[in-house]
Parts: sequence; structure tokens; C-alpha cells
Amino acid sequence: MAYRFNGRQKKLSFGVYGPDGQGKVSLAAARQKRDAKTLIAQGIDPGVAKKEEKQEKAAARLFSSWADEWLGAEEKVCSERTMKGKRRFVRYLKNQFGSSTIRDITVEKVVGYLKTVQDEGKLETRDRVRAAGEDICKFADLKRTGYNPFRDLGDFLMENISEPRPAIVEPIKAVAQLFQNIAAPLNDARFGDLVGYGLRFLSLTAVRPGEVNNAEWVEIDWDKARWIIPGEKMKMDKDHVVPLARQALDILKAVRQLTGNRRYIFSCTDDQPLSDNTLNKRLRVIGYDTSMEHCAHGFRGSMQWSMSRKSFRSMVRSVGDAGCQPKNLFRKYRRSEMTGSLGAQVNVSQFASQFVSRILVDRAVGIIGRES
Repeated sequence: MAYRFNGRQKKLSFGVYGPDGQGKVSLAAARQKRDAKTLIAQGIDPGVAKKEEKQEKAAARLFSSWADEWLGAEEKVCSERTMKGKRRFVRYLKNQFGSSTIRDITVEKVVGYLKTVQDEGKLETRDRVRAAGEDICKFADLKRTGYNPFRDLGDFLMENISEPRPAIVEPIKAVAQLFQNIAAPLNDARFGDLVGYGLRFLSLTAVRPGEVNNAEWVEIDWDKARWIIPGEKMKMDKDHVVPLARQALDILKAVRQLTGNRRYIFSCTDDQPLSDNTLNKRLRVIGYDTSMEHCAHGFRGSMQWSMSRKSFRSMVRSVGDAGCQPKNLFRKYRRSEMTGSLGAQVNVSQFASQFVSRILVDRAVGIIGRES
């Protein structure tokens, strides 16, 4: 419908007249057109009135309805692994705020609820729930009022300081002994010592243990010496490129003789990935307390420590890298996403492996271990 308001030509769409269910306008919608003319006669812009009515209906929607719509939008861009977490945190929110409108949810109510989660010692869950609530409210803010009771609550909540995983990082003799112990063969090892190979591979790549457990042969790019972990396996839903040093490739070549015809690289029985506790169990078998001393996740800390050593930095400077300063090499390696100059990253990975093999570990013990 074309109309003029305050001297300006405007249009208000109702669709094509016809019966309901055929993408056309019903008799009721035709009455809306008549009502629009009435509004114009009363000095009210029907286009503005329609927009305000839509916003009022949005404001009247329950939080649970917005949460479900937000989840539907997220499903289009996130992996199923990520969505499992989002649905879990939304359940927390819907149980507490689902029957309220967003306007009825105050900062005081949100803080009070989050403190109950906090008092249970679930600081990480508290933060994820709060973040989900903030995203839902932002998604629902059609008027862009900025009202968001889940935003900027840091002053009201306990700081979430992550406890570092147990890791041996000093003295140097203890670190050297750790790498010697995982490199040494285990007399009663089963399945060709696949678990031992997995632990050594973990120590050279410094990824999370679960990523080694679930590593697949199709993810290995032999030509470019890198391991590409697909986004659906990562927290950020983005592919993660791990450069593989010569020693890491040697481990994979040895393991390929055992599981090369399977899907998972480190699969002991059938064709299933290692369990979450398997690598830690191996550390306990060789004498390490994984709750207090060193756990599988701790190799990330050990690698970072290795890269901070003066002797390691000297090794990098002595070799050098065309077009990339040593400080940039360290920065690139420490990034969670391996992007940019992959050649530089491979060099750093190789240097780190050499540092482990030649400086921390006795020259007589290779990173793969002696033949049994």
C-alpha cells in the first residue's frame, strides 16, 4: 500500500490478497490495510506503528523462546561438539530465567544466580552460562537498547583464576629425567607400545591429550610435515595446524607399521581412540603422580618452559630464519592457532624437538626410544 505521511511517499506491505496458507494475504490482513488508513487519518505513521508493535511483541517474549531461537541460529555455524556445550549452558539459563521476559531479568537476579553456581565451585560453568546469557540478550535486543543483565559482572563475582596443570618445568635435571623416562621402552608394554608412542608424540607437539587420543591418519599431511586438526575437534571450531618436527614424523612412521590401516593413529584395540585417562595411566606406571607432579596435559607447560631457556633461544639464533626474527618465531609458536608463516613454525617445532633430544635428553636415548 502506497501512502504519504508528513509529505513523504511511503509503502506498507501486506502481500497479495488471497486465502491463507498460499503465501497470500487473508481477509484479516486486508482489514489491517483498512486500519492503516485509519491510522494515517489520525496522524499516525502506520509503518512506524507496525515496527513498534513488532518490538513490543519481542519485548513480551519469554527468555526461553529467545534462547531456543538463538540456539537455532548457532546450529547453522557451529559444530555439533560445540553445540553440546551451548545447549548445556542454555539449560541452566532456561531453568532459572526461562519463564521471564528479558526486561524482567535484572542484574541483581543474574548475579544472585551465578553466585549459587560459583558457591558450588563451578567457576568455569558459571562463566560459560553468563556468556551464553549475554549472547542471547544481545540476539534479542531488536531495538538495540543495549540492555543486557549478563554483561560486565566482573565486579560482582569471584575471579576465575585457572589452576595450572601439574607439570615438571624445573630443575633441568628433573625435566631431562622426565623425557628420558618416557623415551625408554617399557618391558611389559602392550600393542607394540602404542601408548608410549602417543606420550612421546604428545611431548613433541604440545597439543592437548585429547587431540592426540583422537588423531586420525587422514589428518597427517606428510608432504608438508604437518598435522591438521579439523575445526569440529577444536574449542574454537577452526582448523588447527600443528607443524611436525622430524622426530614427531619418525614416531608416526613407526606407528604406521602398527595402525596404518586404521582410522585412529593411536588405537590399541579395534579402531577406537585412546581413552582420556590412558596417557596419564602410563605416566603413573613409570612413577609420576599425575595429580601433583606431572600429567599428560603438563607437556604444554614443559614445552613453553623449554622455549624460554636461554640455550634454546641461542639455538634458534644460530640457525636463523630468512625473513623472520627469532622473537617472531616464539610468538608464532605460542599462538593457539598456527597461522601465518608455517615454515617458521616448523623450524621452531624442529628446534624444540632438537632441544629436547640433544640438551634435555641424554644423547644415547633417542626420543623414540631404544629398540627393545
